[in-house]
Amino acid sequence: MQCPDENTLAAFASGSATSETRALHARHLDDCSSCRMTVGTLVRLASGMVTHDPNQPTSSEGPLSRPPMSAEQQQVALAQTIASAGPAPPSTLREEGELAPGDVIAQRYRLDRIVGEGGLGVVWAATHVVTQKPVALKIMKFRYPELDKRFLREARVSGVLRHPNIVDVHDVIQLDDGTLGMVMDLLEGEPLDAYLERHGRLTLGQLLRIMHPVLSALLAAHAMGIVHRDLKPQNMFLAQDPGGAIRPVLLDFGLAKLTATDGAAKQTSILTKEKQLLGTPHYMAPEQLYGEIDIDSRTDVWAVGVVFFECLSGQRPLAGNNVGQILRSLATREVPKLCSLVPELPPQFGAMVDTMLTRDRAARPATVQPVIAAAEWLLSQGVT
Repeated sequence: MQCPDENTLAAFASGSATSETRALHARHLDDCSSCRMTVGTLVRLASGMVTHDPNQPTSSEGPLSRPPMSAEQQQVALAQTIASAGPAPPSTLREEGELAPGDVIAQRYRLDRIVGEGGLGVVWAATHVVTQKPVALKIMKFRYPELDKRFLREARVSGVLRHPNIVDVHDVIQLDDGTLGMVMDLLEGEPLDAYLERHGRLTLGQLLRIMHPVLSALLAAHAMGIVHRDLKPQNMFLAQDPGGAIRPVLLDFGLAKLTATDGAAKQTSILTKEKQLLGTPHYMAPEQLYGEIDIDSRTDVWAVGVVFFECLSGQRPLAGNNVGQILRSLATREVPKLCSLVPELPPQFGAMVDTMLTRDRAARPATVQPVIAAAEWLLSQGVT
């Protein structure tokens, strides 16, 4: 799908896009980093917000603000932003139905059934034709270099990280047309977003029993200098082990960013230094939404705070049906205090989540270790 024109992007930024326009272009904006960055730039410019420039004078409270832009100035800024973004990379869409149950790919994996599908890939349940071992195969829908890098990034990061609550990647394969596939453990169960859709809000005890293993996995990634950057309920899988026990598993390190300067993480050289806006907007920290490149573990801390907020209150802290509306909410509204929506929560826990959702990342916890400690203490007290 082609990028929307300037007027459409301006409508997204101002929040004036019609419901039909939002429905038509929402998926594209979620997938296209250039368009998201354009919308984000317009929202900041229209709101009088500027990125700090060391050559510009500052006030005692930080960078000087510009007055809100006129409609004509917004159009000029939009044209400049689009011109600097450059064209979207070419891609080739795999024809729908090209793969079917019973097909054998890479000469050793027989496709059984589709078990999941996202905007960029399809996950198949498959069987190794020799060992008869069941596996999951994640196969890309599109092909162009940046997506291939993202795919290989996920495989390499997962290979570096060894944790019982991070899905294992066993191999990377290539189809006859060059499309990449990833061989992983086949998990039975459902993602957290599907569980929430069926059950509604969670109690604090339910949430902590799910999130404690996920936070442990995330802490292990941070210790390796790896920031996930796409934490959301869809990437937290509630796997059911053969004995019936639920094992939460953290998925999809495809957007992971390297922050370490040495050690095993440095060997995953495919991790890029891109300046693209990557992630799922509802769960993205302010610095991520605004396209800053010095992302660190506190970006994941924000996303965990959003997941906590959503699971406990039944709503997300920032409202919006598209990227432009979310950016506008971030720029103009305060994040609600969690205890104001869930008054039965322990006040200290509600305050901790509020701190995780602080716009200024310097005020957030540097890691999820304090959150793990709080969860362990509350679970030891028998919280329900």
